[in-house]
Amino acid sequence: MNLSEYQKAFLNAVINQTTPDLCIQNEGKASLKKRLSVYRDSMMGNHLKALRKLFALCERLVGEPFFLTLCEQYLNSVTFHTKHLDDVGEDFSAFLSKHASREQVPYLWDMARLEWAWHEVLRDSTQERLITSEYPLFDIWKCCQPDYQGDFELPENPAPEKLMLFQKDHAVHLRRILHSAP
Repeated sequence: MNLSEYQKAFLNAVINQTTPDLCIQNEGKASLKKRLSVYRDSMMGNHLKALRKLFALCERLVGEPFFLTLCEQYLNSVTFHTKHLDDVGEDFSAFLSKHASREQVPYLWDMARLEWAWHEVLRDSTQERLITSEYPLFDIWKCCQPDYQGDFELPENPAPEKLMLFQKDHAVHLRRILHSAP
């Protein structure tokens, strides 16, 4: 087995919690599976930290315990195709769009789309993102800001809206696109 094959087998063993024959000496009291779980726990911990950083407003919407549960379910359901923590969470909003929590917090997946778009625009100043939502996402976003004080109640019949994200002066800006009258 060459180095590249060995590394892929090792990563597969860590992610899928298997114990293939990797020619690792099994000295000591801990089993190979137990020792590989140390790597998995570390990797999952780093991915969880990345998700919490990227989707901080989603966490603020649903609270830490529920958000951590969502993240763990997501991380256990996804196959990672990247080595970069910047890409962890790319399909988190798609996961949330199909999750049972959508009944209680139907706009959570839209907030995740908004936060991922923010992340993309921040990484590449030439990008702009348009987000369309069935909910007053701009107002929900404002209520999730750390300095927001007050309550927010979702309107009974929320109007759909569009938001534009762009970068100017090394900062991401969010603007509501107003609909013109016909």
